[in-house]
Amino acid sequence: MLIPATVPPHKRDEFHNNYATLTKDTSKLLLFVADQKMQSLNEEFFGPDLPAGISDPEHIFKIASQSNVGGLSVHLGLMSRYGQQYSNINFVPKLDGKTNLTPTDPYSQQIWSVADAVDVARNGNMKLCGVGYTVYVGSEYEREMLTEAATTIKEAHAHGLVTILWMYPRGHKVKNPYDPNIIAGVAGLGATLGADFVKITEPDTGPHDLIYAVQAAGNTKVLVAGGPARSPEQMIKRVEAQLSYGTAGAVIGRNIFQHPLKEAITIANNLAETIYQHLDEDNFVGL
Repeated sequence: MLIPATVPPHKRDEFHNNYATLTKDTSKLLLFVADQKMQSLNEEFFGPDLPAGISDPEHIFKIASQSNVGGLSVHLGLMSRYGQQYSNINFVPKLDGKTNLTPTDPYSQQIWSVADAVDVARNGNMKLCGVGYTVYVGSEYEREMLTEAATTIKEAHAHGLVTILWMYPRGHKVKNPYDPNIIAGVAGLGATLGADFVKITEPDTGPHDLIYAVQAAGNTKVLVAGGPARSPEQMIKRVEAQLSYGTAGAVIGRNIFQHPLKEAITIANNLAETIYQHLDEDNFVGL
């Protein structure tokens, strides 16, 4: 594994341990996410086709605690209120946020600092392994997000924490956010900012074109968003296909938490087995 030069010598062992914890001593990562609690308000958690009770935030923490996911990413406020009850969870809190009600180009502004995350984890005796941040590339507020992301990465590495950037092409000038060349570009931009992992969406041309994003990201690992709701079987096949083109895992939310607890845990464990036991990326289908 690569330890970036932004990690000071006295924090190298801590960074190594946090990376190994999230990846289970592999080069892969299954990150379970529920940042939709802010991003989508209640849309992903309540409806006629969804199980009763999944809007309770504790549903998320129970899944993460009782499954083999590498880590859980929620906003820091939820982590502060529930995390100390679940000491076995590896946390990667989101430090930025916005809702889906904003009418203009998106700006997911930083609302907590890395120091805030460190304090919350220390006060609640929680395992903090990394932090996450979103950049909407192409938004009129891109400059602010790029600056915040770069600063967050530098500060996180100074604490020995792993960094994950959500890299999404968005804004009125972005004609097709699923264009494979655009997606490869934002993956490369995440590497330029110094991220350890970048989360991207699958191109509309299919998983084979993820090769270009993996290539553009270099030694920054590429994770793919779970996307729209799918059956567990479809989700496994989709992740397997993505891994075969060099990705390092997945960031999955609704395709796990939109199920009753027992079923959600089973889905998470099956995805974890698929990702963590996959062949090393050196064996992926090449260009």
